[in-house]
Amino acid sequence: MYTTKNEEKIRQVAGIIEWSCKNQQFSQIDQLIKKGYEFVYQYLRQHKQIDFDHFMKSYAKRHKSKVIKEIELIYQNIILWYLCERENIHFDTGSVAWQSFQEVLCTSLNEIEIQIVMFSEIMLVKHKKEIENFYIEYNIPRNANFDSLGAFFEYLICD
Repeated sequence: MYTTKNEEKIRQVAGIIEWSCKNQQFSQIDQLIKKGYEFVYQYLRQHKQIDFDHFMKSYAKRHKSKVIKEIELIYQNIILWYLCERENIHFDTGSVAWQSFQEVLCTSLNEIEIQIVMFSEIMLVKHKKEIENFYIEYNIPRNANFDSLGAFFEYLICD
């Protein structure tokens, strides 16, 4: 799902958020948001109430020359939602856009649960022999450190 590098960045951001919430000091988070999610930050400053449908249409209009990836829009929505919650700004939870966004988040969370089960210690023990045979059959070094599934596939293909 994420590379090791991305996971480390996610942990760092989570640590900044945790520290900021405990100390009620949000300047570091705001700097990150202004830099990485400038449209969200400006949109929030210009609107008293937030409508996710209007936000997504505005975002799409601003980026009309390029195709917007779904994951990019999800990240934009997450940041907007976070800021609305943090700053106690009302947002419309009855809109179709909001409902769709919630469904996407729930699906992602369900996928995480499935991944936790699939890659658990129990599953490792259960399939230990199959895994060992896989390593032998494809000549995979035991100490290989692949930082993503793509790097692993590349190793298999190029070998």
